[in-house]
Amino acid sequence: MKFIQHLLHILLHQILWPARYNWMLALCWVAAMRVTTGRLPMLAGLIDDLSALCLLVILLTTLHRLPKALTTFCMWALVFALGAFIISNDLYFAFYRGYLSPAALAHTGDAGRAAPSALMLLSWPVVALGLLATIAILIGRHRQPPPRLSLKIQLPVWLVGLAFCMLVFSFRNPIYMHAKENPLMYLLRASQNELSNQLEDANLTAQELKWLKTFRPQKNNYQYENDDFPLLATPSSTQKPSPTMQRNVIMVVMESVPAVEMGLYGNQESATPQLDAIAQESFWASTFYANGNQTVRGELALLCSMLDRLKSAPVVTINPDLRATCLPRLLKEQGYRTHWFHGNTSSFFRRAPFFLRHGFEKLHDGELLKKQEPPLNEVGWGISDPDVFDYALNILEKEQQPFFAEVMTLSNHHPFTWDWGIPIPERLNPGADDVETLFRHGIYYTDHAIGQFWKRFSASKLSENTLVVFVGDHGLWLYDQATSQLEEIGQWERYFRLPLIMAGPGISPQRFTTPASQVDVPATILDWLGYDVPHAFLGQSLFKPVPAVRPIWMHHEADFNFRYGDDRCYTPMSECGNDRYLRCTRYADAISPHTCFSFQGDLLRQKPSPDALGQADSQTITKALLGSRALQKLVKHQQIRPTSAKDFSQPR
Repeated sequence: MKFIQHLLHILLHQILWPARYNWMLALCWVAAMRVTTGRLPMLAGLIDDLSALCLLVILLTTLHRLPKALTTFCMWALVFALGAFIISNDLYFAFYRGYLSPAALAHTGDAGRAAPSALMLLSWPVVALGLLATIAILIGRHRQPPPRLSLKIQLPVWLVGLAFCMLVFSFRNPIYMHAKENPLMYLLRASQNELSNQLEDANLTAQELKWLKTFRPQKNNYQYENDDFPLLATPSSTQKPSPTMQRNVIMVVMESVPAVEMGLYGNQESATPQLDAIAQESFWASTFYANGNQTVRGELALLCSMLDRLKSAPVVTINPDLRATCLPRLLKEQGYRTHWFHGNTSSFFRRAPFFLRHGFEKLHDGELLKKQEPPLNEVGWGISDPDVFDYALNILEKEQQPFFAEVMTLSNHHPFTWDWGIPIPERLNPGADDVETLFRHGIYYTDHAIGQFWKRFSASKLSENTLVVFVGDHGLWLYDQATSQLEEIGQWERYFRLPLIMAGPGISPQRFTTPASQVDVPATILDWLGYDVPHAFLGQSLFKPVPAVRPIWMHHEADFNFRYGDDRCYTPMSECGNDRYLRCTRYADAISPHTCFSFQGDLLRQKPSPDALGQADSQTITKALLGSRALQKLVKHQQIRPTSAKDFSQPR
């Protein structure tokens, strides 16, 4: 008994009490990290929190061995660094339901431009615990410095705490399981995983290559020549239109305009009357999907016909030198002028280096448009959609060469609280201020701008030889009240289903019903232009016969949904913690494997039978996973197109 009392005395008076400020600081930080998720952790999460606590206390205690002035400086620096990490992680979690990782940190420089949305999602308890409380504790420590622990006592405490931390660290994988992981420990694991991934074998496995060959487009006039570049297709005869037949392309990429809000796709209170009218005289796809959950990921699919990588920052951001066959570059090589128009800066997500190296000659971004005279109007995150359209037409109408142009809308962006300056129809409830209704007002504003653009375009000479493609970039998740798995599946469908409308010379009004996705757009545009050129597109032209059964991946944060004909697989969401979640569900047993089912109907209007739902068939999800992994390997290891003939034989 005396031995136990002696140990407790040492623990209390020689370890805990002298290091009380360290424990208080570490506890505040760990608690703030846990408040991020808005819910209590599982047992594994508590153990992970404890390991983070040990790591932080060891770090703080180590700082006390430094000279006094240096200790003070390092302590304040650590408080602000960890405070910034905790608050940033909180905002990132609110947007993406995942913790910060090295990949996410790659574009933290864009955080300031997201301020209008970020401030609405900021959790003040996290700020109070992660920054304000820690500053108060540090001030208290400065006024009443604790005695320093002797090295004789510190060493065994360090070793025990570090051993426990490393033991816990070694039994975790860097996955988005917030109930089981501490954000700081996750960041460390993800960093370790990122380093190990650099040593990953670049070669496709036999199974990955098998499914990639099965999934890639099968076209009679193209052939695949080398397994080192399994998507690189070479035409049997190069076709080029005569100069008198050369035509233009304007691709209008619409920010956050999902199919579910359109009358064209069955909404009786349509937010898009202009697009609905345009589609009646155009080619439009009734079952069209986003391949990613962010604008730049959608642009990679729309311009380069490739899937972005999972668990990583967007490829556009981190790999401007990607050896891809992107549509602007292919057309530039055929004598086209290439333009990109957007109301925000081209440095957002580091677009500029990627776009300039992949064929865009001129980036007309918000920084350039703000210098125009007379000044252009601003709405939300940048120049208003009507003014961007007018500016683009002013440039394109003067072009003497054939051109390819992307016009990216912007005004319809979270938090949708802008002054639209136009009357909102009664059917869209103009007096409401909830985010769902405001979102529909934003869609109506973008549609209004498209109507003005279309009226001017139709009256210009451009309409005689220009294809216009209207396509969405991604949906918006405003559905956090799912009460059943069936409802959750409908929410995923509404999130990923997008509009695709194409109008131009030679295109007859048609409803295209075969499932398609963003990666099909580049091949479709090349086909309309009449070019047969070597490319490495995952998609294929919708103007040619398309197999009814082919793969469609819908990548999101760290996983994907998958459709293969009528077979569909969806990732279940996590339980809701509070209303700050953008993706969550409120029914029991939400965390489970992929749910797969076969359904021939339209999920925007119909529901499958509950009896049809089940865990993913192993073969279905295996081929989906292997195909996705193979495509990501091609992107990561530059196996899309060679730079020269020598690349076919050089080791990677």
